[in-house]
Amino acid sequence: MTDIVFVYNDVTAHTRYTCGLGVASIASHLASHGLTSELVYYRRESDLPYALDRVRRADPCLVGFYSPSSGFPALQRLSMAIRRQAPGLFQACGGPHVTLRPESLFEAPSLDAVCIGYGERPLLELVQRLRAGRDLAGIEGFWVARRDGQIGAGATIERNPPSVTFGDADELLGFDHGLFLREFARFPDFSRERQRLEIIFARGCSYRCAFCSNVALRKVMGPHIPRPSVEASIRVVKESHAATGLTRVAFHDDNFTLDREWFRSFVARYADEVRVPFSCNLRADGFDAQDARLLAEAGAERIYVGVESGNAHIRNDVMRKGVSDEAIVRGFKLLENAGIPAVSQNIIGTPGETPAMFLDTVRLNARLATRGAIISVFYPYPGTELAEYCDAHGLLSRRLRGSRERNEDVLCTPQFPPARIGFYRRSFALLIRYERLHRAHPVLLPVPLTPRTAAPIARAMRLHRRTIGRLRAKRVQPTLATPSG
Repeated sequence: MTDIVFVYNDVTAHTRYTCGLGVASIASHLASHGLTSELVYYRRESDLPYALDRVRRADPCLVGFYSPSSGFPALQRLSMAIRRQAPGLFQACGGPHVTLRPESLFEAPSLDAVCIGYGERPLLELVQRLRAGRDLAGIEGFWVARRDGQIGAGATIERNPPSVTFGDADELLGFDHGLFLREFARFPDFSRERQRLEIIFARGCSYRCAFCSNVALRKVMGPHIPRPSVEASIRVVKESHAATGLTRVAFHDDNFTLDREWFRSFVARYADEVRVPFSCNLRADGFDAQDARLLAEAGAERIYVGVESGNAHIRNDVMRKGVSDEAIVRGFKLLENAGIPAVSQNIIGTPGETPAMFLDTVRLNARLATRGAIISVFYPYPGTELAEYCDAHGLLSRRLRGSRERNEDVLCTPQFPPARIGFYRRSFALLIRYERLHRAHPVLLPVPLTPRTAAPIARAMRLHRRTIGRLRAKRVQPTLATPSG
């Protein structure tokens, strides 16, 4: 009999298959106490029969959901289906969405509880009490609905304080990657060779960007950012690499150099003891030439750097990023000098942004030494400063729930309508390419990039790309051999 079935709800995913590190950490912690877990990776709502069958076969004492904000409606439908199949099965949900919106428990009448804050120790206590048939009162980190088994009936909510004390970060560091890899194998388009070993060390970020959930989460969970020791971190990387056999690592810390002393010690040991190619996230003004050199020596093969917007007003006054154009250019140059490919991360559709402002993002990216540029559509995460601004100014549309997060526009912004956002998102790479060519060859390409010229320029760039592709295809076609004699 399985103790818990986790359901990782990814129906509004904006990326390929990803290991849910919160779930993987909790599963590892439960396993260290002799409890067993299974996983349903809920990729699309057509997975419903599969999910119901897995839950029925596992016969757990608890189903534990994770869902992003955009996927919560799909979670509600799945939870209700599980409730109809197994009326007495306890269901709980955790993650940033319910931590910031615990009142979601009122919106999902089939859920029995939501976990607020760190989930490792609260979930262990919950499962142990369920297995022992003990009362669930007073578990720190949980709001519990007492509905007496009635779906949709009025409930008495026991509101316990959030779980904000993480405990020993070394003791709790561990990830059950196999839980996810076994599930990914059922998808025909999953490639193990392309999958990275995903790991996170520091849980949070001390910067106060207005679009990021970290600021809102710190209000709930306090300013302390749990971080394991370098010794424990190296150990877990080695163990996870040996257990999975994956050949690349992705470190998901929001800012890998946030603690400079920890970072330098870690990458020095990583270079000596691990040296598996890896990627990580950096802030453009958060590292220097020495740090870039250490990253290169340790095997960094790709670095993701947040640009967010090329418009200084949007980036610093609206988003509260606090980074100058010069610092961004300098950061990318440091990575180029160290021989590390860098990828810029950008956001389109921020409240107050216009097409002309977004073209500043194109222009700044054209100045950077990038290996690629990621463009995401602004999404108002609950509890963030910009989400509260959008709500107060009536900018949130009905597309918010159930949208493909970061891929679809969810705001009502007349100055930057959805169709225009969609065009610039699709044309982002082409426009960066044109801006670079325009700067290099102003006589041959004299037309400046403006909101009026962007569409015809993008069309011309697409036509040019298709033409070159056809010419190359013709060039490599095999010729028929002529019979001799």
